Amino acid sequence: MKLRQLGSLMVSEICLGSMTFGGQLPAWDARQVLDYFVHHGGNFVDTANEFNQGKAEEIIGQWMTDGRHRPHMIISTKTYAPEDGDPNHRRLSRHAILYSVEQSLRRLQTDYIDIYGTHYWDAYTPLEETLATMEMLIQQGKVRYVACSNYFAWQVMKAVGIQKYNQWSPFVALHAQYNLIERSIEYEILGLLQSEKLGLLAWSPLAGGFLTGKHTSNRPFDEKTRFGQQDRMADMYRTLADNERGWQILEAVQDIARGYNMAPEQVAIAWVLSRTWVNSVIIGVSQLEQIDVNLAAAELELANDDLLTLERISAVPIPYPGYIVQP
Repeated sequence: MKLRQLGSLMVSEICLGSMTFGGQLPAWDARQVLDYFVHHGGNFVDTANEFNQGKAEEIIGQWMTDGRHRPHMIISTKTYAPEDGDPNHRRLSRHAILYSVEQSLRRLQTDYIDIYGTHYWDAYTPLEETLATMEMLIQQGKVRYVACSNYFAWQVMKAVGIQKYNQWSPFVALHAQYNLIERSIEYEILGLLQSEKLGLLAWSPLAGGFLTGKHTSNRPFDEKTRFGQQDRMADMYRTLADNERGWQILEAVQDIARGYNMAPEQVAIAWVLSRTWVNSVIIGVSQLEQIDVNLAAAELELANDDLLTLERISAVPIPYPGYIVQP
């Protein structure tokens, strides 16, 4: 697997997400997925304190300890929502972050976290308090780099400005949803990332499983799949994809996949990898066999005509003031 630069780090172009670890994917299966991922050149794993009440971090930590993998892995974890339900452990106060990082270090069985991120924007805690605490963790050696996730462009820029003013370590990346269905970050957010030299870690390249082609518009969605579940995230994916534009994009992906004798999900992931501003694509696995299919997407190089077709069919309207500003 190829490596791409993320700040001063070199990370595998596919990052293994762990939201299913300890939930849909039992611990033993998750360990097999991790083994397979590393065997095929992966070195970058993404997790969060809230994933299955901390079980995902525990599985990764035990796997690293048992296999002595820690020195060779880049581990990204995030904080915001507590795994224990304590309201003072929620959000991004100094109190909450200091508690959360110790819990993550314990579960991951490590004395440092490579990339520590804020999972969401905290409207209740002064941003300076959050960023000062993150800088403290870097100075203590518990965290090596910091990142953010699911921010608006103005929120990223405000944080970057505070970090610059105080000469604190800057964010190295933004975790953001990016796929053929959801491309809105290409306006404002992408320009900001390029201007401020932040990396992009693209999550949900399959739009919650919609781009696998397992669903059809004339049948109820399978509740065993991510797209068919009854929760807030599944509702979001259905709102984005279950419409005329979404089904047209899926049809184009399926047509292109047949031309390569590949699966639709491989084309969808390959498209995200083709975007030069993406530093790594975060994939999720709910079944063992999915890891092989998803990793094979890294070997697929889409032809220019196919890229143009996908670009055209998935294009989103340019928002104001972009459509009145002359280049």
